[in-house]
Amino acid sequence: MLLRFYQALFGEFLGLKGPTVDIKRRTQVIGTTGLVVAGTIVVAAAVAAMQLAATPNAVAGDNLAAGYSATATETAAAYLSLQRNPRDVTIAALAEATTSVAAVIYKFDDPAMVAPLRAAMGRGVRIQVLLDGKEAAKKKSQAVELVLAGAEVRVWPQEQGKLHAKFVIIDGARTLTGSYNWTRSGGDDNVELLVVDTDRELVAALQEHFVTLWAKSDPIAEP
Repeated sequence: MLLRFYQALFGEFLGLKGPTVDIKRRTQVIGTTGLVVAGTIVVAAAVAAMQLAATPNAVAGDNLAAGYSATATETAAAYLSLQRNPRDVTIAALAEATTSVAAVIYKFDDPAMVAPLRAAMGRGVRIQVLLDGKEAAKKKSQAVELVLAGAEVRVWPQEQGKLHAKFVIIDGARTLTGSYNWTRSGGDDNVELLVVDTDRELVAALQEHFVTLWAKSDPIAEP
């Protein structure tokens, strides 16, 4: 059954009969020791499917991504938390910030994320963080701690709906997007996806979105 699923999904890409998908094949899967960038389009599932099809004893339910931390293109790397913690990826990226960090985060209750932001401010980096208003009002939220640390923090008004978007722009040159919130569960328990990208057009588009959201949000005053 699983083989028929991949046959229908990827067709000739796997050398099987069935519907075909036009896929640029220059992809590369990279390990846990470093980020080697190559290729043009990421198709992680196709890579996993080829491995499964080549393994006669593969069993449905096996972790198809086992052994890989990311998939990369010329500008991007996609990290799955089964192999590399998205908190670690984010902290490492924040440690390289030199001028600015602009973040839109739905939920922020992980104290471990305050320290790298404080360290960045110590280097003169401007920190702007926009949070969902309802989540920021909860006791576990780190919003006030971030304000006390010197960051610019705003909240999305509840009457405008839930701010469920999640993206970070570092130095106007790198973005982090995906499912990961700055939460303990996101760093410790959940299976999350985090994409790090340096594509100029994507960075510019997300910067425009950030400016729009920031202008419509409310500042948190220092308590």
